[in-house]
Amino acid sequence: MHDKVRRRAGIAVLVAVAGTTMATLSACGNGGNTAAICKDAERAFGDFSVRLNTISPTEAAQWQQASGDLATRLDGLAKKSDDARLKKALTDMAGSWHSFGTTVATNGETSQLSAMLAAQPQRLTAACR
Repeated sequence: MHDKVRRRAGIAVLVAVAGTTMATLSACGNGGNTAAICKDAERAFGDFSVRLNTISPTEAAQWQQASGDLATRLDGLAKKSDDARLKKALTDMAGSWHSFGTTVATNGETSQLSAMLAAQPQRLTAACR
């Protein structure tokens, strides 16, 4: 039950953070394709937050799939990015989501979710400026 509460709290935090990220990313873009990549990253996080609201807290495989899908999208955006700082931020975030998905699937542990949700939107916003 404790994990269930933690996962639901994590979803609520992600929804709030995604909203904040979307508001702050409107200022992103220093040239090249940065603005487009930032907008796509914003969309990826928004889609992820919507998806998490449909996943049962007890379905570790679905959490792993959702995390893996987000990681794949972020990896793809990193490969397209012309900006080295944005590329690194997206690559690092993708690695975190791959790791998170594996951890959830292996033992159902979601403790790193809060830290990721607190740090990643700020890092993305900074990389998009």
